[in-house]
Amino acid sequence: MFSYWKGGHNRAERIALHATIFAGAVFIFSIAMWSAGIGIMQASRAGNDDQDLWGWACKDNVRRKLFQDSINYNLVCRQQV
Repeated sequence: MFSYWKGGHNRAERIALHATIFAGAVFIFSIAMWSAGIGIMQASRAGNDDQDLWGWACKDNVRRKLFQDSINYNLVCRQQV
């Protein structure tokens, strides 16, 4: 509305085009950042020998033997994967 008031229809159309391009660029940037974050997370999960927040329950280790009476590791592992 401000563009119509200050410059008429042509200026408002030009501003609308710029706003659309800006919104598209922000959307593409957002998708790229989410993709990079997902890629980094997957790479870190693949390279740390299941020593992360999700992989600990699926590994047969000393912790599993110590706490198997308190924690149902099969259930936790199945829910995480």
